[in-house]
Amino acid sequence: MSIFKGYRRFHGFLNKIRRLFMWNLFLSYFLGDFSELLLNSMIQLRENYVSSAYANLSFAFAVLIVIAYPLLFVYLVYKLNKKYPLQMNAERGRAYRSSPRINHKSPKWAEIPASIGIVVEDFRENNSFTRNFQLILMLESFLQILVVFFPQENRLAQAVIYTIIVVVYTLLSVWHLQMAILLINLISKAIMGIMTIVFGSNDITRSISQASLDIMGLALVALILLAIGANSLISIIIIVISIYE
Repeated sequence: MSIFKGYRRFHGFLNKIRRLFMWNLFLSYFLGDFSELLLNSMIQLRENYVSSAYANLSFAFAVLIVIAYPLLFVYLVYKLNKKYPLQMNAERGRAYRSSPRINHKSPKWAEIPASIGIVVEDFRENNSFTRNFQLILMLESFLQILVVFFPQENRLAQAVIYTIIVVVYTLLSVWHLQMAILLINLISKAIMGIMTIVFGSNDITRSISQASLDIMGLALVALILLAIGANSLISIIIIVISIYE
């Protein structure tokens, strides 16, 4: 980049491209693998009993990941909820009210940098819930990680807590979102959680016949395949529409 410093416009353009791809590509992978990376890192920290070069390197990476996610979360919360200064907001409000073409209220949040635009992509930015929805999903995943990480001696308790978390988030999403692909995923996870509770309860009561368990197992497999198929179909439709537009 330094060799183009003499060309201010071109250098600025390259910096913009670099920031856009560097952050968005990083966030795509880092947030997309949030559950697996954080859970595996926490397990690595807890079960690091071997002393070797590989074990020490793995431990160091686990520490970095466990520290990095809270720092990234705080940074994104700040950026997504940053508001205009009062004076600037008042000026923007006057400009919006004086414009004959604009009827809605002036925006109270600062513009989200393009470098982290993937965090709010496809969500409405004028609503607190949808603006922070990616972070809300991260919080849901973190609660599920804690459920897997801590109460490992009681699988039924794990299933109950997991299902409660998913149902609460599903209800919140149904209330605030109209995104079919997310709602399908959340509803599928809630149904899977309920079926897991049934399986866990049967381990204690032994009240369900093997034939019924087999049918429920097949239903669970069918539900998973249905969710995968629905996700694939909706994704293809979205891609085709985007290409057409």
